[in-house]
Amino acid sequence: MKHYQFLTSLLAVMAFLFAGNAGAATLNEMSAQDRKQMDAAIHFMDNGMPNEAIEPLTMLDKKYPGSETIMYEIVYAHTVAKQYDQAEVWTNRMLKLP
Repeated sequence: MKHYQFLTSLLAVMAFLFAGNAGAATLNEMSAQDRKQMDAAIHFMDNGMPNEAIEPLTMLDKKYPGSETIMYEIVYAHTVAKQYDQAEVWTNRMLKLP
């Protein structure tokens, strides 16, 4: 039940964050190589391998700190991997964005 409540809250927070217009890097501002890395991470998640997506996404977060898109994908990967504690940590980071 706790996980269900967390997931419901997570989805509401994500919807709220993406409704705003942040000054962080967008996908269009990424280098072609970084965009390929992002696409590969999303491909991993789409094919049931969220754990393989987390490391490259975390590396992208270091390169593009504050990117809502990257942080969203990290939260999603942790959620799909049922790593709810980590998903919550990243969600809290997202909440601190301007």
